[in-house]
Amino acid sequence: MPEKPSGPRAFIPPRSKAAALTSSART
Repeated sequence: MPEKPSGPRAFIPPRSKAAALTSSART
């Protein structure tokens, strides 16, 4: 079993994750 990242991002849906990554990339 791969270690899951701790924190709220651990259970964020793929869509939200992609949106967050896009927002971070735009920063």
